Amino acid sequence: MADQADEILGAYKTALENGVFLVGHLFNAGRGHGATDSAKHPVWNNVTNFVITSMTLATDLTLEENQQAQRTLTNVVDETFRKASPHAISYVNEGNPFQPNWQDAFWGPNYERLVTIREKWDPNRIFYSIATTGTEDWEQIEGFTRLCKKL
Repeated sequence: MADQADEILGAYKTALENGVFLVGHLFNAGRGHGATDSAKHPVWNNVTNFVITSMTLATDLTLEENQQAQRTLTNVVDETFRKASPHAISYVNEGNPFQPNWQDAFWGPNYERLVTIREKWDPNRIFYSIATTGTEDWEQIEGFTRLCKKL
């Protein structure tokens, strides 16, 4: 990590330059716990720093303005953090569901097993939440107002 200090500081600078609000936590999520058989990414047990990036937006923005803000957060700000910490993961509860490779970032090696469980209990994929296991065959269209099967 020390050899990536410049990249990490650069990520914080990029966030602040783009009007992003940051919440940081220093902790040891897996302290005192051994390996568990759960859905969480196994790397979570060794996390020591957790940063949430967030933007405050006006309530009267157009859909395009909101989408541009999301692209900035995902492809500019969060991307600098991903590059600064290439072995990092994301916590699904506060994570950015639009990030690339969310399957690995949120679930890691558990993803395929979780898809199998989903197929057993929800074979028609009735239950939907963005960036959750097995949702790749759905897409939100018309300004995120409709959920449709991908063609």
